[in-house]
Amino acid sequence: MTDINQDHLYAKVSARIRADFLETHRDGFSFYDIISFFNWKETETKKAVSKWLHYESTKADPLLEKRNKYYIYIYKYLEPLDWTNVDLKPLELRWPRGIDDGTAFGFEKNVFISPGSVNIIAGVSNTGKTAFLMNFIIENMDKYSCLYMSNEFSAYGLKRRLRGFDWVDLIDGEGKPKFTAIKRYENWHHMLLADINVIDYMRLDDNTQVEGAIKLIQEHLGNKIAFIALQKPPGRDVGYGGQPTLNAASFYLAMEKGKLKVIKVKDKEGNMYDGKTYSFGLGHYGAKFFDIQEGRE
Repeated sequence: MTDINQDHLYAKVSARIRADFLETHRDGFSFYDIISFFNWKETETKKAVSKWLHYESTKADPLLEKRNKYYIYIYKYLEPLDWTNVDLKPLELRWPRGIDDGTAFGFEKNVFISPGSVNIIAGVSNTGKTAFLMNFIIENMDKYSCLYMSNEFSAYGLKRRLRGFDWVDLIDGEGKPKFTAIKRYENWHHMLLADINVIDYMRLDDNTQVEGAIKLIQEHLGNKIAFIALQKPPGRDVGYGGQPTLNAASFYLAMEKGKLKVIKVKDKEGNMYDGKTYSFGLGHYGAKFFDIQEGRE
């Protein structure tokens, strides 16, 4: 191929990638993602793609940032934060509580969750993370839109899990569920469609990917909030994914059997503090908290 033809092919490849690919792949992509997207099979075209990736990631004002075999589109768009018109009224959230005995964690008065925040509950398997998150949704579904993203439940399994929530009407006047439930295994940041978005739980093949997944959620949240469940080993306060998960969270809880610990609360009042612990009971098909007590082992 002559130099003129090679230059023409390079320009064509560059124009196609910029026009049809970059905007929809801001989260990262590889060489193979590009050629697969366009179904480019010719050797010379593949060479042009490689040349374009190298140039755009190494020039003085790069368009791409290279991370191992992946590339991140450096999207530069000035979008100032309009802080002067922000209403500082906090979200009026309700939290899981003892339905029958009136006991409570006390988060309503002492914990403030800001729009755009990521919140995490890390727990040992089968100790109540799902119960906490479902109670959180049910306490708030009449005021806020809620999306529950599960990687475990089928429709049958979810309905069976919800049978214990017989003290509340889960269906609205039109016969529709008051919250939306879907199955989701990855790319949760594409589905942040409700005021309250619950991910139960974030399970990835490699725990080092958890930080990146949470970061993408933060970038796409806008004024919504996310509550993410993570698994954690017994005796540790932080879930799989490590310290970066703690750094990312505005509110971080750790759960073991019969025990809930506040690991981090960024915006707090009253007697709330990092390290505060609660004991609790859980019954009625894993739906009802009871005997919530502060500071009891």
